[in-house]
Amino acid sequence: MEYIWLDGYKPTQNMRSKTLVRDKFEGRLDECPVWCFDGSSTRQAEGGDSDCLLQPIAIFPDPDRINGYLVMCEVMNADGTPHASNGRATIDDDDEDFWFGFEQEYFIMDAETQLPVGFPMGGYPGPQGLYYCSVGGKNTHGRAFVEQHADLCLEAGINFEGINQEVAPGQWEFQVGPCVGIEQGDHMWMARYILQRVAESHGVVVNFDPIAAQQFLDSGDYLWNAGIFVWSAKSIIKAFESSLPEMISLFDVENTYNTEKETSFIQSNYKNAENISIDFGIMEKAPNVHVLPVEFGWNDLGTWGSLYNKLDKDKHKNATVGAETIFRDANGNMIRTQDGKRVVIQGLHDFIVVEKDDVLLICPRKDEQDIKQIVSDVKNTFGDKFV
Repeated sequence: MEYIWLDGYKPTQNMRSKTLVRDKFEGRLDECPVWCFDGSSTRQAEGGDSDCLLQPIAIFPDPDRINGYLVMCEVMNADGTPHASNGRATIDDDDEDFWFGFEQEYFIMDAETQLPVGFPMGGYPGPQGLYYCSVGGKNTHGRAFVEQHADLCLEAGINFEGINQEVAPGQWEFQVGPCVGIEQGDHMWMARYILQRVAESHGVVVNFDPIAAQQFLDSGDYLWNAGIFVWSAKSIIKAFESSLPEMISLFDVENTYNTEKETSFIQSNYKNAENISIDFGIMEKAPNVHVLPVEFGWNDLGTWGSLYNKLDKDKHKNATVGAETIFRDANGNMIRTQDGKRVVIQGLHDFIVVEKDDVLLICPRKDEQDIKQIVSDVKNTFGDKFV
């Protein structure tokens, strides 16, 4: 069994592993014992008290060893509590409604030249355009390495979805998922581990660092693509007609939209549309693209907590939307009611109070992950009209 964990280096953790040999092992996670390692060598403990524990949390067949297994582990302190470097232990994973898929980009670096494979010595490759999803030895570099990694991930049972070369020589990506909740991270880290191990036998180094992107930004000649596009309906339809005519013909059907036929029509035809990004399919080919340099913060306003973080607050960290509020001995609260509602809050700390029509929700902010279940309970108990 190869026990795999993340070390304590910052800002980017590295993977570590060590081998444990056992007789009569049947490949079940509950058979994997808690093991230990010297945390002083991985920036996870001081030399005088260096014992750290490895708690197995996921197991995969090892595609490169006979009767071998890859065991993903969390790092624990000697007393069994999660180590400070153990980010996985901080994830609340009791909701199976959330599915995730990740895409991992990386460069394959020549171990001797320290250049991406396909880069000429003392110079640069040709401009991007011919490398993305390319075929043939002139523009494709590192395929044997990438294909071996894909095969091993599939043999290991990783939910491995695909590979393709990116826009520069030696730059590739792979996709993992979708997986339910925290399982996605386990599959992605294991795919990264196998990638690094394959690199050892090919004389190359895998580089996940966004160094090139930071250099481009620092130069002042490039802007980060935030993926926010604004266009008129007329303009985007014209662009589809020019660049993706097959796709627009698929959906250009009269007397369908805004009728009872719309949902079934989309469900039947969407799967037949080409799987292509708006960047590659439209934006890179359009002659009328204008870029606006802007600076703004970003937050996924999908939770009450993220909304609270973006709202203006009083000196006691209370935030209000809609209501006219008096706070007495109260702090860290978020109040949301209909406009003009008079609300007095006394002795309340770190709560979410939300009024919608005939429903009032009062919930500790620390328990906001339970709100989805609360909404389901309201629906089941009182009916859809109260949700």
